[in-house]
Amino acid sequence: MPQLALAMLCLAMLVSGPVLALTGAPPRPGAPVLVVAPPWAGIDTMIREAGGWPVAPVSPPFGRLAQFSGPGFAPALRAQGAWAVANAGIFAAICGGRA
Repeated sequence: MPQLALAMLCLAMLVSGPVLALTGAPPRPGAPVLVVAPPWAGIDTMIREAGGWPVAPVSPPFGRLAQFSGPGFAPALRAQGAWAVANAGIFAAICGGRA
């Protein structure tokens, strides 16, 4: 059992670094961002109220790609209940593309 706990701790340490780096990158106005929020929060409404617009035609339950033209959208989304607002270009780069 202690070996399993040690293995899980090592795995958590390996995963937490990249996750923190991805979510810590500041989103830029005009560039696509990934908005992560609970499915009951109404992500599209949150995005519009923060001054942005959805980008992708399909909305997964927890995330949505969006764009914003002005600054201050990330704090506005977090105040409405968004869990994370991240630069979508970083995720595209990991997948071999660019945003």
